[in-house]
Amino acid sequence: MMIAHTTIVFLRYIMLAVESRNSKDMRTVELFYYVCDELTDIKYAEALLLLLELLKNLLSGVALLPEKQVNEIMDLFISSLPKVFKQRLKLCA
Repeated sequence: MMIAHTTIVFLRYIMLAVESRNSKDMRTVELFYYVCDELTDIKYAEALLLLLELLKNLLSGVALLPEKQVNEIMDLFISSLPKVFKQRLKLCA
């Protein structure tokens, strides 16, 4: 019973805080939308490729492994990924 009460109290506080912020200065909302419009989102597949490239660079730099062995590790890693990730990587490559 206390969980529901706590949730309601938190929701009321959040609504009051948002209303207070909006009534004091409307420019904050405009700045938020302005920044969001300026930033472009990267696609999920691109983010996954960036992470894989980072992993490859770390393997070749830190472990001092030959490139052939790094490629084998990367191939093994990619082959063990779920189908969803593999499909995204094929679309991006």
